Amino acid sequence: MQLRASRYLIFSEGSFRNADGISVRIACLTSTARTYVLDARIADVLLTGGAEGLDGPTADQLLALGLLVPEGADEALDAVRASKRAVRERRVRTFVVMPSNYCNMACEYCGQEHEKRTIAARAERLVERVRRAAAAEGTDHLHIGWFGGEPLMAYDILRRLASAFLDVAAEGNCGYTSKLVTNGSLLSHRKLRDLHLKYGLTELEVTLDGTRDYHDKSRVLKGGWRSFDRVVSMLGETAADPDLARLDVTVRTNVGAANAGMAAEYAAAMAAAGLAGSRISFYPTVIHTWGNDVTELTVTKQRYAEIELSWFEEFARAGLNHALLPSTTKPIVCVAVDPSSEVIDAAGGLFSCTEQPLVPGYEGTRLGNVEILPLEVRRPAGQFDDWHAGVEAGTETPCRSCRVLPICGGGCPKHWREGTMPCPSYKFNLPGRLDLYGRGLGLRKEGDGACAG
Repeated sequence: MQLRASRYLIFSEGSFRNADGISVRIACLTSTARTYVLDARIADVLLTGGAEGLDGPTADQLLALGLLVPEGADEALDAVRASKRAVRERRVRTFVVMPSNYCNMACEYCGQEHEKRTIAARAERLVERVRRAAAAEGTDHLHIGWFGGEPLMAYDILRRLASAFLDVAAEGNCGYTSKLVTNGSLLSHRKLRDLHLKYGLTELEVTLDGTRDYHDKSRVLKGGWRSFDRVVSMLGETAADPDLARLDVTVRTNVGAANAGMAAEYAAAMAAAGLAGSRISFYPTVIHTWGNDVTELTVTKQRYAEIELSWFEEFARAGLNHALLPSTTKPIVCVAVDPSSEVIDAAGGLFSCTEQPLVPGYEGTRLGNVEILPLEVRRPAGQFDDWHAGVEAGTETPCRSCRVLPICGGGCPKHWREGTMPCPSYKFNLPGRLDLYGRGLGLRKEGDGACAG
């Protein structure tokens, strides 16, 4: 059988020496999201794209790992069909719920327009909709995403809904998880304990956009108050609370032109606040448009990919937990391409994409209202339900030729169709990330004078 290197095999920028002085190269196989430290002689063969010179046992091992594939294999087609199969066979029902359409912040890059409305009047109908989904054949798990606006602007309603959803999951013999995306300004340690221990919260994501002064300027509270110290204090208490050890906590940082150079100061501040270690995970991401003009605030994808490497370096130096390399493939890129997922705003509007509610110009993307829609198992057809068919045909995007497709999933379909390239940073900086990974293993970069730890 004629073999070739997988098209999804991406190497570090350079070679390293291990403790025994052997030359090695770091490789990531994006079709499996696995990372390998390879003997440089094997890596050199794979970099040619073929398998010439490899002995039989070595070639067999590489074939079993997926680093080699049969000549003529259509790996891109396999990846796209895996995505279609994942959607078709999905047994998780996801409801992204916006308890409030209002937000107490006026972030300079936000594309939403907020209104003082809660989902209270539609809560009973929503619970019944979720109950039908949980009881439906083929549903094994319920996942609730708390989103906004700012979901904690309707904290009492959120708790009542969460309690009802937990009961619904139990009635349907379903697993249950939930994630809260919040600006953190209204979240206390006490509230977080209640949400996790009583109301089934399993994931938390809050945003800190850099150092204290920058964050409080970028993410302005409408009442004039500051939020940085409150959020950091809450995170510190959370990290120290053993009862919250099973809660996944992530801190997001929106990076643009103004804070691109703040990585060292920010990372040091987080470590000084007691947030280093494994309990809390940090990740930066580039500011992107929601249909609004953020040209003056953001940077290009390629420039951001360079900036991001410096953030990862500073995170590592400060001991902050962060995901340097992808750990899983992404057959389903987002809720918008999954008919078993839906987004419900506080007015009861039902959408397929989280970047449609409250965003001016997207009112026509509403699929219906939970108050009048029949209590069906699935939402009405969404704008992006046909996404994978287009990717497979090559009519939607150039993703079929991209080497990170399996870990990316194709990127945001909304952005692609609007003419904005949504490619993730690792499309441009994965080799650099692999170099950082090698240094983190204590390997010595060839050409460096000393071992980097």
